[in-house]
Amino acid sequence: QLMLCRELNELDMAHNKLGAHGAEILLSALPSDMQKLYLNNCAITHVPSHAWTCLTKCKGLSVLNLSGNPLDTEDVMVLSYLLPTLPCLLTLDLRDVRMNGKTRAAIQRSAAVCPCLTCLL
Repeated sequence: QLMLCRELNELDMAHNKLGAHGAEILLSALPSDMQKLYLNNCAITHVPSHAWTCLTKCKGLSVLNLSGNPLDTEDVMVLSYLLPTLPCLLTLDLRDVRMNGKTRAAIQRSAAVCPCLTCLL
């Protein structure tokens, strides 16, 4: 049903306990016109990589807030691979996301090649 909302370009699901399954369903159903996505504090972890790749259809995505989620290493690594495919991303909020040195470095490397990214939290 979410994909039928063609004019929906901002979605704030913050503080809803989506978990991995809910996040997978939501990411798979995002309309391509999505510009701002707030999924902070949604208990998201262990999301299948194919679900994260659904973000790539949102070419106009400018804000992605995933702060406060217990993302695992694979989640963060998949995100690091996807960042360069989001040409309009201005803000990526990963505050209070568990990251080790490897995942933090991967995110920083990817962010460095994102043309529009001005705010990495």
